[in-house]
Amino acid sequence: MKTANIKLTAAIVVDGKIAKAGSIIEAPEDHAKGLILRGKAELATVADEAPAEVEADEVDGEDKPKAKAKK
Repeated sequence: MKTANIKLTAAIVVDGKIAKAGSIIEAPEDHAKGLILRGKAELATVADEAPAEVEADEVDGEDKPKAKAKK
């Protein structure tokens, strides 16, 4: 069975639990197509799936978090 990684654009229930909009989930291809057609999801991109790294950047004597994509 083929699967697809999708990014939710609306909250849905997955295995009895609520998956919020913005979540990346793996779904069977036919379910993914249905969610995309109904506007509940879009195909996830590599950028969507890469978690952001947070590192401190010293600016004006204060530590401020700065998002940095993983390579």
